[in-house]
Order: sequence, then C-alpha cells, then structure tokens
Amino acid sequence: MFTAIKGHVGEFLGAFSQFIFLDNSIYHVFNNVLLPRVNGDTTQIDHIIVSKYGIFVTEAKNMKGWIFGDEKQATWTQTLFKEKYTFQNPLRQNYLHIKTLSELLALEENKFHSVVMFWGTAELKTAMPDNVLTHSYTSYIKSKKVVLLSDSEVKTICDKLSTGKLKNSFANTQKHVDALKKRFESTDICPQCGAKLTLRTAKTGSHRGQQFLGCSRYPTCRYIKNL
Repeated sequence: MFTAIKGHVGEFLGAFSQFIFLDNSIYHVFNNVLLPRVNGDTTQIDHIIVSKYGIFVTEAKNMKGWIFGDEKQATWTQTLFKEKYTFQNPLRQNYLHIKTLSELLALEENKFHSVVMFWGTAELKTAMPDNVLTHSYTSYIKSKKVVLLSDSEVKTICDKLSTGKLKNSFANTQKHVDALKKRFESTDICPQCGAKLTLRTAKTGSHRGQQFLGCSRYPTCRYIKNL
C-alpha cells in the first residue's frame, strides 16, 4: 500500500507540473491512463502528452536515496540507509507503454518520446540517458522542437485516447494488478513486451555456462529472468 501511495504522489506532482508549465493549446495531457493490449492484458501509463512535437510517455517515480542502473539492465537498485532494493528498469517499462500506444494509435515508434521522471530526493549515481530526469521535467518536454505530427493527427490521437482508454474503476485496476503479478511470475511470457521467453545459456562473463530465460525478441527487448 505504501508503495502505491508513493506512486500516486509522483503522478500528482507530474500532473501538477504539466498543468502549471505546459501550454494546453499545444500539449494535450492524459494522466493515469489504463489501456488494453492486443494480447488481452492491460498497461497503465502515468502521463501521456500529445503535441505536434510528438507523444511524450512518462513513467513517474517518487523515490529517495541513491539510484544505480544501466539502460540495458532488467532491474535498477535503490540504496537507502544501507539497505538495497531492486525495481524494474523504468526505461523498459516505458518501452512496453510505447509499444502498446504504437499499436493502438497505428503510429511508428519514432513519433514517441520516452521520459522517466524521479520525483522526491533520489540521486542518480550512474550515468543515465538524458531522458531520465530528477528535475526540469517540463523544460525537457518543451526542449523538443522538431514537428512530428500535424494538427489533424494530434486531434485524431487525442480522440483515440479518449475513447480507447479504460475507465479507472476499482475492478479494472485490480484486473491490471492481477495480470501484472501473473506476468512477472510466468516462465513463458516476457513481462516486458509479452513475447515468448526462451531458455538460454550464458556464453561469457562470470555467469558463463549458467542457464537463464531471455526474451525471444532480443536484442529489441533485453529482458532476462534468472533461474
């Protein structure tokens, strides 16, 4: 429950910043969006911002402590008061979000911008891509100035999102949570993109010879599950 509350705080801060600092005649904002996927599952997206400069898809985190991670790692680490906690790589989470939106809207993935925003007092202790932020959230969004969508395309996309999103009811939310739990416990389906997991053997490194489950869409999806 505490984790869920922290997540909602991050979403609220993002929504508030968007409302204050983004021109609503240019940036059309959708918060806490629950969408159906083609495989029957659902995905929840913290913020979707539609503009002529592309579609910004934001994964919001409200965290403290030091954050360690790499763009290609399946999980990142939070260090807080000598304790360490792992969490799913938010860039990978956003890959699934963008893939779902790309299918729903029939748009190429190059029309999307992935954004990860750490609210709170988290410090990034490893080098991260420039779309992983701890400040200047709306400034980053407004820095994108290449026009990717026409006015008519923006309107069509907003209409599709308005009609295609699921109602944020308790029943739909619970169904989404149950599906997430099932997906991450599965040894057959990749929780990152929904493709099939295959048994592989590490060929190099300290884990050479050990078997693991890897996504069949590698290298597009680099999810791995240790056995």
